[in-house]
Amino acid sequence: MGLEVLFPVVGRCTAPVKAINIDDWYAQFNRVFMFYLSLTFAVVLTIRQLLGGPSIACDGFPPQRERFAEDWCWARGIYTLKEAYEMSNVVSPYPGILPEEIPACMEYQLLNGSKINCPKSHEVKPFTRIYHTWYPFVMFYFWMTSAFFFFPYKMYKLWGFNRLKEIIDLLQNPVEDGREKKELIRRGCVWLYLQSSVCLNRNSLYSSLTVAHRLGIVAIAVKVLYLTVSVSTIYLTQKMFKFDSFAKYGLLWEGSSPLNNMRSLIQEKIFPKVAACELKRYGVSGMEVDKGMCMLGINMLNQYIFLIYWFFLFASLLLNIITCLITLAKLMLPGFHLNSFLVNSGLQKHKSLPTIRKLYFGSSSSIRFILEVLSANLDRKLLAELCVQLFAMISDELRVRRHRQEQEESASPLLKMKRGIKNRVRKIRRSGEQGRSSGDTSGDNLAPPEGRKERSGSLGIPMVLINDEIVSLRSEQCR
Repeated sequence: MGLEVLFPVVGRCTAPVKAINIDDWYAQFNRVFMFYLSLTFAVVLTIRQLLGGPSIACDGFPPQRERFAEDWCWARGIYTLKEAYEMSNVVSPYPGILPEEIPACMEYQLLNGSKINCPKSHEVKPFTRIYHTWYPFVMFYFWMTSAFFFFPYKMYKLWGFNRLKEIIDLLQNPVEDGREKKELIRRGCVWLYLQSSVCLNRNSLYSSLTVAHRLGIVAIAVKVLYLTVSVSTIYLTQKMFKFDSFAKYGLLWEGSSPLNNMRSLIQEKIFPKVAACELKRYGVSGMEVDKGMCMLGINMLNQYIFLIYWFFLFASLLLNIITCLITLAKLMLPGFHLNSFLVNSGLQKHKSLPTIRKLYFGSSSSIRFILEVLSANLDRKLLAELCVQLFAMISDELRVRRHRQEQEESASPLLKMKRGIKNRVRKIRRSGEQGRSSGDTSGDNLAPPEGRKERSGSLGIPMVLINDEIVSLRSEQCR
């Protein structure tokens, strides 16, 4: 399965980037699609901000200080008022903009002769300013996220999966001669056999984790790293906005109606088109304050870029959660991916299927992940021949190891003596139990037969010399 299954258009554009893919389509969604999406937004915003004219235009400042005011407002000064978003257009000309010096209310005389009393100025809660200072750095934000989504793939290659490209490139070499094809299969099988032979040596927990299950642990670690990138990107973007929630941006936009301008208001809260600015300076009369309004044309582009990015960012989060669970199941449960592997390799109807199943379940997770990568890049017939020869070589090696172990145990004098002692002790105990069951409690059955000498050990424990072998009658020693 490739990236083009769920995203046909995008898949046709991104899948042929590399002829050999050593990761699944879940990872390709992150390191290919999300990488190029972030990179595209970064290039578009960089060109717009650096070459597309001024990003801000201010009005209300003295002409001689207008350029200085625009630079100051773009870097530090623009803000909106939180309370102004909830007011009508009659009071607030632009969303988030409101004169801060207006009185709290105006006294009116009603028809019945009474008056509306207004609160004192010190009793009125001041307006809440929301400063927007991150707009100059939006292009750097997308440059960094593109690097973040590609970083796990570099670690995936560095931690061991990059060596699979050599064997895949070798087996993908187009040959027409049958002898050359068999030679390629033989060389590939020898390489896989050496990997399998190394992974079969699980002498300790450390070797099991660093050799036998190394690639499986690397696979789940990279999936967790992709998930961490998605979560971190959403969290950092949420922190970047000072007002409203980026995590709910797409949901609020989708749930609002375009008829009552609610969608426009949701976008204005995060991407204001008009903002206020305050410039303080020293003048003749002391500290002077100049106030004006600034137009942020770049936010017309930002609001739709971040809306598109929101949907794909949460799609990446969902896919990464799913792929973490799937990879963990593959690591812990060998049978979880067995059927898919048999279908991809064309071995589901092979005559040696029981043996292949047994060896697949008995193999380490590193071998299983190697076979999964090969099944996604090689031809079915080639992969089937390769797997049959590989499993045959592994089966022969396991048989040789068992035979060698049996020979070593049988050739060891100490082991042979221990087995003889255990057998004789078992016979003596059995004869003693038969004597007790017949009512003979005198202990004659425990007396040494003729030709066998009885003596005491160094600790005074009765010992029987049987064929020059010392056997202790102490029950603890027998056990």
